[in-house]
Order: sequence, then structure tokens, then C-alpha cells
Amino acid sequence: AVATPIGQPNLGAIASCSATAASLLLYNYKYTFTDASGIPVYQDNSAPEYASVTFNNLPFTGAVTIRRYLIDYTHSNIAYYYDRGLTPDSNGCALQKVEEYAGTVSGGVLNIGQITLDTSGTTLWTVSK
Repeated sequence: AVATPIGQPNLGAIASCSATAASLLLYNYKYTFTDASGIPVYQDNSAPEYASVTFNNLPFTGAVTIRRYLIDYTHSNIAYYYDRGLTPDSNGCALQKVEEYAGTVSGGVLNIGQITLDTSGTTLWTVSK
């Protein structure tokens, strides 16, 4: 199950798990596509959000590898280049891994800790044995 903080309606999450791995996708989203009269406007109304991330009830214990990927305005996003009139960089537009480190699952729990998710940001954690 995924729980997002009360009072932070722009945060959402999706999680999955197997016998040897788990993943969590956390997103910060509040976008307007039209104004009150139906005129198209594309406006990001989100603000940076803080969240505490913990994996609970994992079916495995012990040493794991944690990887985190990020999509926001400056990571894994072609819009960054187009908005500046630049030629897109295939490395900058591809899904970018921003962290990889070792962790330990104890009693089915892995505490990732606090994170700040930027406006319209999405982050993916993968945890594997």
C-alpha cells in the first residue's frame, strides 16, 4: 500500500513488489490545461513538496541496492532544451539515474528518508537484492 501525506494533494505514488525487488514512483503534479472559459493554457501550478519515504512489508531482508531516477524540468526532460532553443541532448533527455547506493532491509522495512520533489517532478526508486 502507498500512503501520501495529508495536506499534500499534489503528491501521488504507485508501488510494486516481488520476492526480490520493489519499486516506488512518487510524483508531484498540479497542472491546468484550460482556463475557466475553455481557452487552452498549459500552466504548472505545483510547488516543491517534501515527503518522507519508507518501504514497509517488504518480503525480503538484508543488503539491497537502491537506485533513484528523476524526471523534472532539468532531468530526463526534452522541454528543457526546447524552451531554450537548444538541440536536445540524448543523455539529458533519457531517464537519468541520480543516485545508487547500498541499503539494508530489516524486518521488511527500508527507510529512504526525506526528499524534496520539485515542481512537476517524478522520481522512481528501485530496490533489489
